[in-house]
Amino acid sequence: VDGAQTIIPDITLFVNGIPLIVIECKAPDVTDPIHEGVNQLKRYMNTRGTQQSEGASKLFNTNAFVIVSCRTQSKSGTISSNLEHYLSWKDPYPKNLEEFGKDEQDILVAGMLDKQNLLEIMRNFTIVMGTGRKRIKIVCRYQQYRAVKKTIERILHSKTIEERNGVIWHTQGSGKSLSMVFYTHLLQQALNSPTIVVLTDRNDLDDQLFGQFAKCEKFLRQTPIQASD
Repeated sequence: VDGAQTIIPDITLFVNGIPLIVIECKAPDVTDPIHEGVNQLKRYMNTRGTQQSEGASKLFNTNAFVIVSCRTQSKSGTISSNLEHYLSWKDPYPKNLEEFGKDEQDILVAGMLDKQNLLEIMRNFTIVMGTGRKRIKIVCRYQQYRAVKKTIERILHSKTIEERNGVIWHTQGSGKSLSMVFYTHLLQQALNSPTIVVLTDRNDLDDQLFGQFAKCEKFLRQTPIQASD
């Protein structure tokens, strides 16, 4: 990396000439390929140029997300993600999961890198929170994308109130707060800026959800208000 400080990413995906996705592919004989791939991407992001070059880090100025792959493993993250935040995309919705078996690479390509899904993820399922050096970039997880898209479809196309009703089952740590943020964002577009009320059954949950919405006010393009009683 001395001298010119150039890098050669394994795969770079362009849309209209803009580099949006960088993919690092590791050999199957690497002891911990995902860990090594994440470290490699971070080295790329921190590579500085010389006086004649702006450096390889410029490649990530327009980056939507990054991917690390090895044989059947494939996980995605963002330029601010640590290793634990690189996750598998386990459902190619709206495609049928049964068509792709258990190969993580095939499922991720069919899901995240589908032309329509990629544009949708960039436009409506990507959030930047924080200020200055504390900013973090978050891209939705597969279950958030699937649940929100299905819910919007039900709201728009169901013919009866009963058909509009439903439950989204969240396990702990699955990102229910962000799911609601993504859903609110899309619902504003689908229903011409409706008023949205969130009901909770615990004060700590109410504070948690309000805090999440407040962090995402730029994404939502409005300032949330927490009811006092």
